[in-house]
Order: sequence, then structure tokens, then C-alpha cells
Amino acid sequence: MTNYREILRLLNQGISQRSVAASCDCSRSTVQRTIARAEERGITWPLPAEMTDEKLRKIFSPPPSTASFGIHKEPDCEKIHREMSKRGVTLSLLWNEYSAECRGGGDIPLMYTQFCKRYRDYAVIHKATMHIERKPGEQMEVDWAGQTMELTDNITGGAIPVYIFQKKPGSRQSVFLEYEQPLLQPLPDRPFELSEWKICVVAYNYHISVDKMFYSVPYEYIKQKVDVRLTRGTMEVFLNSTRIASHVRKYGHPGQYTTIPEHMPEDHRKYTHADLSGVYGAAQAERQIHRAPPGSRLEAGALLYAVPRLQEHPNHSCHRTGLITRRSAGTGRLRRVWLYQRLRLLR
Repeated sequence: MTNYREILRLLNQGISQRSVAASCDCSRSTVQRTIARAEERGITWPLPAEMTDEKLRKIFSPPPSTASFGIHKEPDCEKIHREMSKRGVTLSLLWNEYSAECRGGGDIPLMYTQFCKRYRDYAVIHKATMHIERKPGEQMEVDWAGQTMELTDNITGGAIPVYIFQKKPGSRQSVFLEYEQPLLQPLPDRPFELSEWKICVVAYNYHISVDKMFYSVPYEYIKQKVDVRLTRGTMEVFLNSTRIASHVRKYGHPGQYTTIPEHMPEDHRKYTHADLSGVYGAAQAERQIHRAPPGSRLEAGALLYAVPRLQEHPNHSCHRTGLITRRSAGTGRLRRVWLYQRLRLLR
């Protein structure tokens, strides 16, 4: 997939079209088409914050092929010429790749003889050479001198390949100080962090599972396939290159949930009282205990204060205590209900 954002960034730095094409692994015609479309739409670097990669693809991607029967897709001779400079690459190999690409896209490939003729005509025109001024730090190039040589290891007797190459006059430090140092850019504000990418599907409970931990995303994306970027301290969730959620990364025992209230449906927030900041808590539970029959107050209080998990969830304690005090008429029945509730919460 063509990285149009990177193409625009490199062009803004004054890098040649050929170098941009090599860096972004695309043809020069793609770079030229991107330049023309950017001028037509008035797009300049830096891009506005709302310009996502998906929007760029819609702007710069060429329209789908409308080739009809009998019309063959022309090969990218510039790419072929570049590939032919690599060791072990032949026209037969490149024609097989070209044919497979055409059939995969619904196009008709040229036969091998016509394919070779197209390339030979292109190569004759493009054999001219010229001197190119190189900007320091833009590319790393080695000018090899002659064929590979070999040295004999005086201990093992084995052959060691060695390469002879040319360098610019002067020492390495003098070249750096004169040409390269003035072009250096400042270091980034934050140190680089290694990241790991994963693909997850948002579950019906609007959470994704990452390393046995669960993180919420907006419920509108249920059953969507999302990209997850993990660093040591954070996890970010992306949909079509747009970030839709981020959390502090969890460690420790598996099964921990991290839920942002804004990610929940409105009725879920009301049910869990996530947006009421504990209006209904232990204080209301105590009021319900005092309104209970005298014979049930003691054990209702035990339910509130003796079960650790109820202490962690005061809203639940209020609900359970009220339920028992309203529905338990006798002490014996209260004990049975209290025991049932305690075993149910602690299992």
C-alpha cells in the first residue's frame, strides 16, 4: 500500500522524485501522480490534523482499472530497469511476476516477447548517464571498484571475501563537519519506544483482550477489527489508522478490566452508576439496615461489613442489603438468604 504521507513529507524536504520512489518502494509515476494531485487539490506539507491516511488514499489512489478485453496492461519499465540491476534477476522472472500481478487485478498481461521488447525499447533510451550531486545523509552508497577479492585466513586456510571501495577525499570527521553536521535535525523530544502491533476484534462487551487483559473501546465499534499498538506503558487502539482509544497498560494477574465510562452505552452507565461518583454507597446501605426489622439488623450489618467483596463495591452492598431486609421476614430465613448471598459472591 502506497504511503502518500511519507511521499509528501520527503518531497517537502527537497528530495528528488527518483529517491522518493526508491525510499517509499513505489514507481516514479506514482510520485509524479501524487505531486499533480496535491497541486490540483491545494494540499501542502505539513498536513492538517484531520487529514488521515484513509483520506489521503481516497484523494491520491488512482481510479480502478477499466481495461476491457483485448487491452493489455503495460509493464512498469522503470521498475523493471531498477530490478534488473539486482543480482540474479532475469526478465523471465520479472515477466512471471508481472503476469501474476495482472491476473490478480483482472488485467491481461503481455506475452513474454512483447514484454521483453517494451523493456528493450525503454532501456535504449535510458542508458544515458549523468553526474548527480548527492546531499549528505540522504542516501548511503558504496562505489565498488572491480570484482570481489578474497583473502586467505592464515589459520583456517579458508577464503574471506573482501571489497574495495572508493571514498571522498579527507578524513571521515572532516567530511562530517563540513557537509553532514549542518544538515542534522534535532533529536525528538521523547525517546524512541519499541512497539508491538496486534489485531483484535471488539467483543460484545466493548472490550478487547490483549495479553489476557481487557481494555474498553467505544461501544460503537463492537465486532470491528482494530489494530492495537503496545508499548511498555501504554496501549493504543486504531481503526483505519485513526486512534479510537488508549489506556495505561495493565500488568499482574490476568483478567483485569480497564473501562472508560465514555466508552459505555448510556443505559450501561446508568446501571453501574459509573457517572454518579458513589452517590449510592455505604451510607444508604446503613440507612436501609436501620429501617430493617429489629431481629434482622445484626445479620444485615454482618453482610455489609463482613464480606470483603461488598466493601469493594458499595453500590452492590446497598442493593444486596436492601434486598435482604425487604424480603426476609424471620431470622432463620434471613440467615439462609445471607449465607446464600455470601457464598454466591465469594465463589
